[in-house]
Amino acid sequence: MSLIGARTERIDSLDFLRGIAISGVIAFHTLGIFHADAWFTKPAAYGFFGVQLFFIVSALTMCTMWDRRRAEDHPALKFYVRRLCRIAGPFWIAILLYLWLAPPGFSDDAPEGIGGPEVISSALFLHTLWVPWINSIVPGGWSIGIEVLFYVFFPLLIRANGAPRFYLLVGLMMYLTNVFLVQPAGVHLLSAYANQVSVANFLDRQFFYQGPVFLIGIALYKQIKAASTDWLGMAIVIVWLLLAFFAKSVGFRGASPGFWLPVFSMALLAYAIISIGFSWKPLASLGGISYSVYLSHFAILFCISAAFDWFSLSHTEVSSFFTALVLATLASAVVGRFSRRLIEEPSSDVGRWIISRYGTRGPITTEISSAGRSE
Repeated sequence: MSLIGARTERIDSLDFLRGIAISGVIAFHTLGIFHADAWFTKPAAYGFFGVQLFFIVSALTMCTMWDRRRAEDHPALKFYVRRLCRIAGPFWIAILLYLWLAPPGFSDDAPEGIGGPEVISSALFLHTLWVPWINSIVPGGWSIGIEVLFYVFFPLLIRANGAPRFYLLVGLMMYLTNVFLVQPAGVHLLSAYANQVSVANFLDRQFFYQGPVFLIGIALYKQIKAASTDWLGMAIVIVWLLLAFFAKSVGFRGASPGFWLPVFSMALLAYAIISIGFSWKPLASLGGISYSVYLSHFAILFCISAAFDWFSLSHTEVSSFFTALVLATLASAVVGRFSRRLIEEPSSDVGRWIISRYGTRGPITTEISSAGRSE
């Protein structure tokens, strides 16, 4: 199914890509608890790139729906309402869940403990702005905050209606700003912070580090939509990677060629999958509930780990890793399906109700959300 051509149908290829992304994330976090050391478990260590694949697919989704709704009045306002209402309800429930599962304490993700500032900043999606907040309550919640922060800029970016090269160039400028300004400034200003592990995590998760991934996703959408290849855009990608290797060689923190090579590779994979319309139902089904699965799988892994402790089972055997991975995936799928029905859909319904109060000009279409749910 064409990404551009379909008007109201779900796009199975995007759900399939979400399924790949959430599978990688679950495998990565399972390996973090069940430390099986074998050559065939090592690919799970790269599952954290599932977050960046989510960012790319999210950008593709936002662009697709912006084009479909171009006839609406107040498109930016309605965009904000739809996206925030879809994300907010499940995330707020997740805050309550993880506050209950892990009572306030100190860790690398919560170096100052969990108190009012951590709860309030998370509830307002401002938790990515400061070291002790960014991932303090909801595990992996930093990625939700980064996505919401990108929502702020998306209407302005998409209205520029540039070619792929434009968005790649903006992404490159953002990358260079991160490497040569944000990272050095962060290291200097936070040098006296007591927990330097938290500082390192913050600098790798903050918006200037992760934001260019969304711009790559927009460029990918424009490339799929275009009738011909943007060769200048391809040249920008090559320059980007060469600069990353150069900056790494001279010691700049955050240059990260080992990060950007996989990101561009995933963009290429997404291009190929969408171009041929490939999908596989089991992964597409998992991708269709991936937002709820993402928020719940940490808690499920916590319970599985506790069960292994209760029965005095090893956390380092290969069999333990695969058993936990299968259990976590299946249980997350079940919980995610119920969560989508009971939490995510009503949260999205609130957004639709708010939009209905403004009235709509032009055709009404369904949205394929970045979590895989039609809105």
